[in-house]
Amino acid sequence: MAKKYYSLQKMTRGLAFFYVTGFIKYEMRDFLTAPRKSHCFIYVSCERIVLTLDDGKEYEFKKGSFLYLPVGIRYSAKAYGVEKDGYAYLSVSFRLMNEQGDEYYISDVPTILLEKTPDSIIKNILDIADASVNLVYPTFPIAKAFAEMLETVSKQMWLPDIKNDSSKKVFPAIYYLDKHLNDEISISSLAKMCMMSETAFRRAFTETTGFSPVQYKIQLRIKKAKELIRYSPDISTDMLVEELGFTDSSYFYKMFEKVSGETLKQYRKRYK
Repeated sequence: MAKKYYSLQKMTRGLAFFYVTGFIKYEMRDFLTAPRKSHCFIYVSCERIVLTLDDGKEYEFKKGSFLYLPVGIRYSAKAYGVEKDGYAYLSVSFRLMNEQGDEYYISDVPTILLEKTPDSIIKNILDIADASVNLVYPTFPIAKAFAEMLETVSKQMWLPDIKNDSSKKVFPAIYYLDKHLNDEISISSLAKMCMMSETAFRRAFTETTGFSPVQYKIQLRIKKAKELIRYSPDISTDMLVEELGFTDSSYFYKMFEKVSGETLKQYRKRYK
């Protein structure tokens, strides 16, 4: 079965995080003889961490970064520049599965998610670690801190896209469209959200995204449709149309093929 993937920026319904546990680590642990049994988020506290996979490929992560390690990988690890009486890194291990017990991945390899980790995320990880070790019934405190951490990470992952004045001006509209796929909000409302005239908004939006607001919304909806199909290949077309706010199925078929370069039937076939 092909691997299934999940985007931190867009949580798909039907997926859940299990066995969330936090750790404060003072030295690195190797996973060469036995692979990782869970996914892991890591905050690098020392000067740098170097991971060497069993195929020889090397990954280096610097102080302050926030990264993801997938379940099942084998690697050796070294920490450099650990401060006296300090910890090398903070970690949160977890499993990510659907109702059928299928494992989902964020990436196949060690991946940096944030180059600079906000203090709020560090606090969340420390709270998860503390609850994991010291509480008899840690489920709710861990769930709360973990959800707060993921929300912050998701928002922070948007920030690298804001590189110029145009991006900054239209970001509220971009963020809104991403979080409200099935809303039929008007262009004038989006422009007001960004405190711009409609003409200036259209120009800045296209300059930032490469699409008009209407085209961008369609791109997002088709991308989400693909995620839903990857998660559940048998999801009905009617449900996709309703979930994503399309007016009717024929329009959805037409837009899917136009954006994807293949028909909905062809795309479904790949995941059955």
